[in-house]
Amino acid sequence: MFSPACKFALVSVLSLASLAFPASARADEELWGAVETRTRWSSPSPWLPSQLRVWTETRYAGRTSGLYVGFVRGGPIWDVNPNLFVVLQGVIVPLMGPNGSFIREHRIEFEPNLVGRWGDFAASSRNRFAGQWRGSDGVYLYRNLARINYAPVGQWWQPFLSDEVLFDVGNTRLFQNRTFLGLGMLLDGRSRFDISVFARTRRDSANEWVWDKGVMLYLYLDPPRP
Repeated sequence: MFSPACKFALVSVLSLASLAFPASARADEELWGAVETRTRWSSPSPWLPSQLRVWTETRYAGRTSGLYVGFVRGGPIWDVNPNLFVVLQGVIVPLMGPNGSFIREHRIEFEPNLVGRWGDFAASSRNRFAGQWRGSDGVYLYRNLARINYAPVGQWWQPFLSDEVLFDVGNTRLFQNRTFLGLGMLLDGRSRFDISVFARTRRDSANEWVWDKGVMLYLYLDPPRP
């Protein structure tokens, strides 16, 4: 089929093409950066967790001239079977408010994840059920992130495509969609660095749909079991 060089060139061209939205269709440009760390241990029972996840993330936007939101996630992971793991995590979110000062949001997230492999392709579906509170105001969301990687065994670089939909359960409406196209690079047997471009549609404060584009950098660290 295609040589590695041809495949890399194809991904690069598609990545650049995804940035070519008309200027009138774009609301902003953003940069996201995230680091996820997993700590694993041998669980004596399938009812007990076998991993701990810690996730930190910051996001920057032109409309705010810098940082506008951060995330600190943490919680246990249950490895139910080779194709399913479940996460229960708490989240603290420093978020820029309408007047430019930061407010704090708290979240609880329940997250079943389905994973599988078909030949050289690996796929996953993350289903996140979240409650979000700012003071006494609560919002309940469902988010689905579907991702497919071209990931032959032993290949250190892995192109991927993913899409995430965000649904407001209380108001029964879709309020955001994100599409990512990127390249993952295996740093060793257990760690990975992803770089991707994304296009996002979201409802703004006037409940109108607007477009954003951006770049996301993601580092996954999975040290050996102690």
